[in-house]
Amino acid sequence: MPERNQIDTVPVPQRLRTKGSVALIAASMLTVMAGATISPALPKMADYFSEVDSSGFLVKLVVTITALSIALSAPVLGWLSDRIERSSVLKVSVVVYAIAGSAGLWIDDLSALMVSRVILGIAVAGVMTSSTALISEWFTGERRSKMFGFQAAASGLGGAVFLSLGGALAVVSWNAPFAIYFLSLPVAILVAWKVTDPPPVPKVAAELKPVLKSNATALISGIVVLAFVIQIVFYVVPTQLPFLLGEMGGDSSITGLVIGWMVLVQALSSLSYRWVSRLGFSNVALLSLTLMSAGMTIVGTSGAIAQVLVGLSISALGVGLVMPNLNSWISDNTSSATRARAIGALISAMFLGQFVSPVIAEPVIQGGDTAPAFLAAGVLSLVAAITVLALSVAKIAQSDSASP
Repeated sequence: MPERNQIDTVPVPQRLRTKGSVALIAASMLTVMAGATISPALPKMADYFSEVDSSGFLVKLVVTITALSIALSAPVLGWLSDRIERSSVLKVSVVVYAIAGSAGLWIDDLSALMVSRVILGIAVAGVMTSSTALISEWFTGERRSKMFGFQAAASGLGGAVFLSLGGALAVVSWNAPFAIYFLSLPVAILVAWKVTDPPPVPKVAAELKPVLKSNATALISGIVVLAFVIQIVFYVVPTQLPFLLGEMGGDSSITGLVIGWMVLVQALSSLSYRWVSRLGFSNVALLSLTLMSAGMTIVGTSGAIAQVLVGLSISALGVGLVMPNLNSWISDNTSSATRARAIGALISAMFLGQFVSPVIAEPVIQGGDTAPAFLAAGVLSLVAAITVLALSVAKIAQSDSASP
């Protein structure tokens, strides 16, 4: 099998069939199940393992350790996806995902459960890097933007569905939500049946293609840093919103409805990315960050739940656009030889951002008031938007000065 630094792949003359496209989108939905599925069961889990020292802290780690595992293993899985068939990485990862994810059904030891969650994180990293790389290989231009929009929308809606299902099963027992991971088995069958790597370009044609796109390293690094910042901002919502709404008299049902509405707006925004992408990557990033900044600022200054809903809706419009934009941006500026590694770095940055978001927000929260955390997120989004604008203007000025 020739290495990827010797050949490149393109979506023509063949195209991935519809069922293959559905399989890639379905695989992307699995990633949001990693933590959201079992979150509603954490109180019962803490009670069950109450005799274990520091059980309250360790049970919370059952969720967060998966995100850390994804962040640490994504670059390695990206490197592996650049060395062997990406479809093989995806097929193995989905099977491991089903086994490790459902392990809570038969594991009765907290330490062993933690190990299974680390393995789950590695599987999620494999699913994310390989599925995103395969989308970028099979599709180009507006069709790629459309697929990344579908991917982001499906992930958002899947998160809402799996979280609700996990909450319903948590009523039964602390480990019942782990059964949801068996939903990955039909996906595994569909992936094994319909997903393949695209055909290689003949060597003569490949020799005309650069292995690395010129001057892309700095841009890719900037995209990765931007993804890290965006996730810090975005994760203020799931970690701080329940407390903010509680201060306003809202209960858990109100929180669920508000987050459900935000997910819907985010999904609809992602579906529009195929048209918005015509503005260009930098402009979409600037628009997204501006919307996120405005939305978070409104939430942080709200005195009523209705105002919070307005702010979150505006922010969700930005989040829905920024996620497919990051994937498209990094895919468009990498060759097949390095694409999965770049995507792995992007995924790693995103989950590191999620992991550190509540840590960074903690000092900002004053006297139990969570509103300053949203204001800080708004400011951080604004700083990121100004940075993107300044770099875009500098690039235009550099291009003009280089022109004869």
